[in-house]
Formats: sequence, structure tokens, C-alpha cells
Amino acid sequence: MGYLIEEVESGSLAESAGLKAGFSVLALNGKAEFDILDYLDASGSKLVSIQAEDNGRVFEVTLENDFSAPVGIVFGSPTVDQVRACSNNCQFCFIAQLPKGLREGLYFKDDDYRLSFIQGNYVTLTNASSPDLRRIIDLGLSPVNVSVHCIDPQIRSLLMGNKNAGLIASQIDELASAGIMLNIQLVLCHGINDGEILHSTLDWMLGRIDSIESLSCVPVRLGQPTGDLGMGARFSAAGAMAVIEAINKYRALAKEKNSRGVFCASDEFYIIAGEDFPQDSYYEAYSQYENGVGMARSFIDDFEFCLENLAAPMPQAYAHVATGAFGASFMPDLFSKLWKASSNKVKFETVCVQNDFFGNDVGASGLMCLDDILKATRAARNINELVIPSNTLNADGFFLDGPSFGDALSIFCRMGIRLWRASNAEELFKIARKISG
Repeated sequence: MGYLIEEVESGSLAESAGLKAGFSVLALNGKAEFDILDYLDASGSKLVSIQAEDNGRVFEVTLENDFSAPVGIVFGSPTVDQVRACSNNCQFCFIAQLPKGLREGLYFKDDDYRLSFIQGNYVTLTNASSPDLRRIIDLGLSPVNVSVHCIDPQIRSLLMGNKNAGLIASQIDELASAGIMLNIQLVLCHGINDGEILHSTLDWMLGRIDSIESLSCVPVRLGQPTGDLGMGARFSAAGAMAVIEAINKYRALAKEKNSRGVFCASDEFYIIAGEDFPQDSYYEAYSQYENGVGMARSFIDDFEFCLENLAAPMPQAYAHVATGAFGASFMPDLFSKLWKASSNKVKFETVCVQNDFFGNDVGASGLMCLDDILKATRAARNINELVIPSNTLNADGFFLDGPSFGDALSIFCRMGIRLWRASNAEELFKIARKISG
């Protein structure tokens, strides 16, 4: 049966050996059952033995690896074999709240430690066996990204709907004692794992601070609660401030121990609390940027850097920028600075997109759907140029609700609107110059 080859990279050792997309690999270095970790390990060998099959024809090739070219086999699955599915029934599972009718792949809940290593996914370790932990240690798969939420075994098991969730403390200790570093995420549910429970979790983590690269707290996002723990409650400004204060307390203690702050609150907690975002040094290596930790500060600093380094007088330009509620909380101030710095020539206005698709509680730009962007655009009126964040699209250029960027270009063109996309502040400034041209 083997594992299907989806692609063979141009100029690779596999291509030179005659392997092609559509072939199957039956064995790798003599192993009939292997995964992406075995493949990566084999790619570091001087000789790579592959048994392959093409329409019933079985043959073997040996790749002589001088490391001047990649082995170059891309399999149909990111783990080569089957990706492990999540076995939890989390009270706050975002995927369980997804509306019907989206792309099939969006409904698959993975929880695979191998994807933590190769893609940076966060895993819960509830389906990680003792041999799995041993393999992580033996292969030195560090850091491991772990969704912990809290260290209390009963509360964690209740939150995640899985009795194995209570093993997290011993699992972390096993990995940490072997030198494996960890990035930790705590999704906080108001009234459940914040307050005293959060303090006890942070205190426990402080005792393992040398093994933790980063730890972030993010508030739960709920459209429709999936469980019965009363998890519809949102963080108030006071509740968000209490989380920030707890984080700051343990940041100070962490710095006393090893000179790193380690603990961070997500941007969303600062927005809810009505507090200014911390400075750049707070985020250290921005290890949890994709979790919404430091995105705002990074954008603000990049935008102000562009303001300070305007290479030439800016041309006249006027555009609207679509963003979620979070971005709309701080972008207008930046756009006012640009208006002044450009001698009243460049004007950006925000279009705050209400997220009806996932729920009004969701304010992240990366979770905006095309349908909600269209509704916000029609309500704003008098828009000729519209910029959307690139993170509203996946790697293949599709919105979460299905349409492609090409579809969006056509729709907005019919509305008389030119559509742009930007990944960062620098690209916004480039778009301003293109608009005038």
C-alpha cells in the first residue's frame, strides 16, 4: 500500500532517482511503517534506501546524499501517515462552533505532537503515550508547543472532557527533565481557570521556568458555548486587568530567576482592559505572535518606523482598511499620524468588520470572512480603495467562508472598488503610493 508521493521537488535527489508524483513509497530505510519524523531523520543520512511502487511495479532506489540537494519527497499527508485527531471534548472548542458549509478540512481537529514540531501547532498531549514522550526526548523535538490551560488535574480534565488531561503535570516534568523546552498556552475561561486557579498555574510554571521559552494567556473566544460550565461569560475590563496583573507579578519573579519575563498576556486582554500595549521588550522573541501576543505592538512599531523613514513626499492617496474590532481599537490613531506626517495627503480610514459569521465576540482580523467584509463595506459607503489584511486568506488564497481572493476581486470590481491586501505596515505604505499612481 505505502504512502503516496504528492510531489517531487525539482532538482532533488528523488527526482534524479526517477521518483515521481503518484508513486508510492513502500519502505524507507527498510521500515514499512514510517512517518515524517522518520523521513526527516533519514534525510540526514548519507544513504537513503527507498522501496517504491508505480502501478504495480515495485522497485528500489538508493539515494547517495551529499546534502547538496534535498531528498525532495512531498507526501500527501503532513505527517506522511495519518494525522492524529483530537480526542478531547473541550468546553471552549472553536472548531466545534464553526458554522456548517465550510471547507471540509476546517472541521478536522488535529492534536498531533509531530505537527507541533514541523508546523508549530499547539497540542494538548492527552493522546500522547509514554512511547510518544520518549520519542520526543530521544529525537530532541524541542520546543514543544502545549495548550495547558491550567495545571489543576480535575479542572483541566473537566475543561477538556478527557480524563487524560489530568496527566499534564507529569508529562511536562518528564519532558522538561530531559531538556525539552516548551511554549505554553493558557486559554482562560472567566470564572473557571482564571483567578486563584491562574495564580496556582503560573506559580507551578515558575518552578519550571528554565524549561519554558514562553507562556501566554489568551481569553476564550466563544460564539456558542459547547459545554455546560456556564462559559458564555466574557472578561470585563476589571477581569482582564486582573489577568494582566497576575502575569506581571510572575514576570517579575521569572526575571529574578533567569532574567527573562517569559509570561505574557495576549493583545486582547489589553484591549479589553483599556490599557496601552506593552513595549517591544515585553514580548522578547515574539514566540507566540500567531496566538495574538504582540501583533498589535509589532504593527504599531513597524508603522511608526515607516512614518519616521518616509523616503520622499507621499502622493495624494485615500483608502479604507478593513479590520476586526481589535485592530479598529488602535489603528485610527496611527492613521491620524500618517495624515499629519504626509502633509494631509495620505488618508486611511478603518472599516470595522463585525464578525457575524463566528460571533461578535471574535475581533481578530484573521478570522474575518468575505461576507462580513462585504456587509461592512456596503454599510460604510463611498469606498473606492479597500485594503484587507492578508491573514484573512489561507496559504491557497481562500477566505474562511470559502471564496478565493480572485472571487473577492471580481465582486469588489463590480462594486466599483479596487481591492488590495497587505501583510504589514510597510505594505500599507507601498499601497498608498500605488493608489496615487
